[in-house]
Amino acid sequence: MSNRSGNNRRNIKPEIKDKVRKRDGYTCRLCLKEVEELTEQLQVHHIRPVEMGGRDRFKNMISLCHVCHRIVHKNVERYIAPMRKYVDLLNQTGQRHTIDSIERGYYIDQRK
Repeated sequence: MSNRSGNNRRNIKPEIKDKVRKRDGYTCRLCLKEVEELTEQLQVHHIRPVEMGGRDRFKNMISLCHVCHRIVHKNVERYIAPMRKYVDLLNQTGQRHTIDSIERGYYIDQRK
């Protein structure tokens, strides 16, 4: 599916982006920087890439600042393991979890 710029990147629905940013506390989930300007500064990224079967679903999205988003796309293999861990934690019990419960199990480890 092509977007307005002519490339094959998907356009995620604005309401999904808004929900993801709100869930993530308007914070980049990699560098933990709080981003106040929401326009292009806090972007929504597919945890599991579309090319690998990822979908435009709330639980497959993560908020990243524009700098981390660019780094992730340039170094996909380096960042795929932490993102997989994030997805595994979300899906571990088959029940819905809040981002707070995920943060306690995962992101606190990243802050050490």
